[in-house]
Amino acid sequence: MKSDKFTRFMYQKEVTWKGTLVQTFPDFLVVDAGDSYNGVNWLNIESNSTEMLPYTFVVETRNLEGESLDLNLERGDSITVKGQIH
Repeated sequence: MKSDKFTRFMYQKEVTWKGTLVQTFPDFLVVDAGDSYNGVNWLNIESNSTEMLPYTFVVETRNLEGESLDLNLERGDSITVKGQIH
């Protein structure tokens, strides 16, 4: 259940965020927006580096037709993403 504040201020709003690519998956990317990314993968963040979780977000990478985008990115790349929060 989404909170009223989330719905009023974030849901379906357009955002631009910058961060470091943690890992790519067929339909999404995991990005770290903190200041101390150390090269770990998503599984390691989830299980061993939980202090990074508040700074980590997932970016869906499908186009409007629902097809996965072919992105040429590698772990550790600095990226900027723009889109809507759902």
